[in-house]
Amino acid sequence: MSVTSKKIIIKFQDERIWFDSKESIEIQATNLPDDNCTLTSRPFYWEIIPKTFNKNKGTLEVAISNFNPKVSSPWIGSCPKYRITSINFHNLNWDDFSLFVSSYNNKAKLSMPSSSTKMESARFHEVTLTERIRLMDLKFEKGHVSFDKCFSWASDEQLIKIHNPHIFPQLKLLLPYLIKLLKKKTINVELGIGRENGKTSYINATSKDIDKINQESLQVIKVFQLDDTRKKLRDSNMQNIFNPPPQIIDDIILGNIDSFERELLFSILSKEEVRNKHQLNHLSSLLSDKQKLFLTIDPQFGFVFRIEGEEMIHFIWELVNSHATYIWSFPKDITPTSQLQRIEEEFAVLTQHGRSYYKSYFENSDDLFHNIVNHSTTHNPMVDQFNRWRMRVEGLMI
Repeated sequence: MSVTSKKIIIKFQDERIWFDSKESIEIQATNLPDDNCTLTSRPFYWEIIPKTFNKNKGTLEVAISNFNPKVSSPWIGSCPKYRITSINFHNLNWDDFSLFVSSYNNKAKLSMPSSSTKMESARFHEVTLTERIRLMDLKFEKGHVSFDKCFSWASDEQLIKIHNPHIFPQLKLLLPYLIKLLKKKTINVELGIGRENGKTSYINATSKDIDKINQESLQVIKVFQLDDTRKKLRDSNMQNIFNPPPQIIDDIILGNIDSFERELLFSILSKEEVRNKHQLNHLSSLLSDKQKLFLTIDPQFGFVFRIEGEEMIHFIWELVNSHATYIWSFPKDITPTSQLQRIEEEFAVLTQHGRSYYKSYFENSDDLFHNIVNHSTTHNPMVDQFNRWRMRVEGLMI
């Protein structure tokens, strides 16, 4: 279908093209000559004009209107209305493109996109094959699920990726809830297969089942987890911070919105060898049943503990595999809604610019204070590094 000629600005970073802070595709999902060159490691922006969009395939055809557009700070971008799986750039010449290349081989110039590349070849034919895959056989990674597939025309297995920005690795720990959500143990996958000049190749993969995993469905998974938590309370007298004791079951029935995060944290601490297991365990012990626990996927996977001190409210961000603890502290006269909005704004900056930029440019104010407690990597048996970290963190939670 044709699209409006509204200009949008896309961002190139970490071998991906970003439409906004959350939606992106891999460079390999474009017709850029990535096999024959390496893009610069610094982020850069292009202004593009969408031409046509194939809703079924998720393919967007674009023209480039500006290689050096004026970008607001922080860059916001434009969230696509539909899922984009690939981009074809029209008539991109080497002189313009080479400004963003750090290295290339002698094939790079010859493989530059033209108006006919991947678009108008009469010799190209595409078909769709449907494959049924068990959920337990999927690999859950950041932004996609994947599985290996052996095609009859290829000697080696092909890695098949199905992109979805709401997918994250630890979601597989809650596979029973995904099965409950989808009401089946398998998914249907549509494989795009192309044939050109007698050569058959795999193009892309989509799944309407995987598309069902979104913000709304994660809320449904929370409800499933909530029901299981209440059942466990009826069946057991166990009392711990992950399953609140029976006397506060009324609060749970009203909807403890972070039960999903608590169960996920419990699963991680009980099943996985994680770098910051001691830190996460300790912060969990400080979290009362009525205080909230939040989950972060971007910029990195971790948990945010909202803990109330005597004078201030503290949001403590502990990553599963990193070397620092981030603490934001609010005066108690700041409303909970305002606190959460401000934290979301801070995470938007972190996601956009990275932690190094944030540490360099954040300034404390009367309504928000920020501290970082690093995890020491010194392997000295005479020094209790965890207790040193614990004392520093608790010293900040006034």
